Amino acid sequence: MFENEHLFSARGQAGDQLSQYHLAEMVAILGPPPLDYLQRSETSWEYFDKNGAWKATNPIPERSLESSEKHLSGNDKILFLECIRKMLQWVPEHRQSARQLLNDPWFESLDT
Repeated sequence: MFENEHLFSARGQAGDQLSQYHLAEMVAILGPPPLDYLQRSETSWEYFDKNGAWKATNPIPERSLESSEKHLSGNDKILFLECIRKMLQWVPEHRQSARQLLNDPWFESLDT
């Protein structure tokens, strides 16, 4: 659905696959997770400090959702990215359902 690619590779520069690479990619795309979300898991503190700042040894990639979308522009790109952000949420309860997304302006714009 998104650029015919995986949004996250979870791999380091040497090709090794680790959770911290996946988390770093997620932070690059989604921004930092909410502190109350981090508090749900004891393992969060391996990667984030008590204030929710990234502390793992690998850096956050220089990447964004906007830079990942390469084929749209203008209002089409804005609507599409707003729709994608409704799906890509750290907190599962904040993600919109498929039914809710059907009424999203992005999908409605496809009918015109």
